[in-house]
Amino acid sequence: MRLATLAAFLLFAACTGAAGPSAQSSSQPGATPTAGVTSTQSPLPTGSPKTSPSTNPQPSPTGPPPDLTVGAIAGHTSSAAEVLFPQLVYAISTGGASNGAYSTETVWSQSNYTIKGVRPGSYYVYTTNRPLHDQVGGRILGAAYDDAVRCGLNVSCTSHKPIAVTVKGGATTSAIDPIDWYIPDGRVPAPPPSIVPVHPATPLPASAYGSARAAAIAASMSPTTVVVGNIDSCPVNQGCTAVGFEIDGTEAAYFVGASGSNADLIGCGTYVFHNASGWHGLIQSCRPGTVFPAVGRRGRASLPFDSLAAGDCANVRTAPKGRIVACLRDGTVVGVDKGPVWAPMASMDGMWWRIAGRGWMADDYLRYHLGP
Repeated sequence: MRLATLAAFLLFAACTGAAGPSAQSSSQPGATPTAGVTSTQSPLPTGSPKTSPSTNPQPSPTGPPPDLTVGAIAGHTSSAAEVLFPQLVYAISTGGASNGAYSTETVWSQSNYTIKGVRPGSYYVYTTNRPLHDQVGGRILGAAYDDAVRCGLNVSCTSHKPIAVTVKGGATTSAIDPIDWYIPDGRVPAPPPSIVPVHPATPLPASAYGSARAAAIAASMSPTTVVVGNIDSCPVNQGCTAVGFEIDGTEAAYFVGASGSNADLIGCGTYVFHNASGWHGLIQSCRPGTVFPAVGRRGRASLPFDSLAAGDCANVRTAPKGRIVACLRDGTVVGVDKGPVWAPMASMDGMWWRIAGRGWMADDYLRYHLGP
């Protein structure tokens, strides 16, 4: 996600890079991030959602027995756009919100969700984008789990009637996918204000920070997530980001962390650079799977759509900003073995990585991971 727009749709991994300027713990000028960050547990890639609803007990063989007074609802979300934006997924009792309403948040690029702590009963499940907007007459732009989902979103076989979801104590009702964004008026019942999490205002970024970590924390802040030191400390049913651990390069560093809610986590890479004024955030990329670019990971050269039409290719150089020695077509598999290096160039964002056996490439063209 570029910092100015928070448009994140990318990446997760861990390795070592070349040594560069050390990240100091001194305070930075200007706005101060409100959360410190230590290390974070590596998230597991989210799996494919189930295709039919089922109720599965969730006992732990070594931990305490399940709480039979509450259950959970789980499934996955989607989007009518190419971007999977942050959402609020919520369940309202079929008897009305006064009889029970619960919610959870998702973050950029997070598909799987879980609503924990739901009292046994019957519920309708909806989702809407975060932050909430366009609420009219008790209804809001959103999607539903309804008969359209059951029939494959085929307009010829549905009335867009919500499907009641049964929750049992000590169990998770899974494969509940509120993905019908094609309701005739585009609106679903709005969530009660009591189940909409309120996040602190996001501070304006400082002109520079005193450490790589401080810059990474600032880069992770958004109106729809909480920055935590460890992803395991994320409040139940809230969206969080943990910056994770630091790998230094040359006048640059990156962090391998996680983002998501409850146990539905995706990997996040946060990239920062250093110049005469201090440390600055460059980009945060979050998506299921492995952080990329990162040392020791493979991915693909990626070109913008307008370049694809022109049959263009991505330059590989002898050094950052050096002589061009090769040009790779979109989709070429590459492996990163060194970096990052901060070396600004007018047509690039300034972060460079060495491609094994080839040379140096700007990270503008390294966007899609292949996994371990």
